[in-house]
Amino acid sequence: MKRLTLAIALVTTVLVATAGGYVAGFRQAWRLSALNERPIRGAISLGLIHALDKGKVDDVRTFFESDIDNGLLWWSDVERFPLYGVLNALSGDPYASSSVDYVRRIARYRRQQESPLNRPEVVNGMLDSLRKTDPAMADELAAGGGEIDARMAEVVKKYGQ
Repeated sequence: MKRLTLAIALVTTVLVATAGGYVAGFRQAWRLSALNERPIRGAISLGLIHALDKGKVDDVRTFFESDIDNGLLWWSDVERFPLYGVLNALSGDPYASSSVDYVRRIARYRRQQESPLNRPEVVNGMLDSLRKTDPAMADELAAGGGEIDARMAEVVKKYGQ
């Protein structure tokens, strides 16, 4: 009986320590990931400021439109993430609720404003340029374009009210 009690206590202690370590590690990695992204965003912003200084407003707008599309595209992956439902508890931040507010905002915008990046002349120009350096990648992107559009449309339909 003592052995069984000791075994149960040992297993319980290991499980609690493992779960606690995982949550603590997840929180540290979560925050470190966000902090690590800041210099990258700063460098991108610097490039955008230089583009604006040179009068390349269309290039900056294209970058922002691309960011909106990427936000819509990848949100469905976030929602399908196995731990999505417990991200708030794991991260210690109100991640999910605040992110959904941002998704709603960009989905409403995209519902009202079609992505200029989907225009045939833009897509064909990008694919033609890519075919010069990486024909296989260009073919892969051309084949997957419908899937990308469908994923974004799903998010816009769900959140763009």
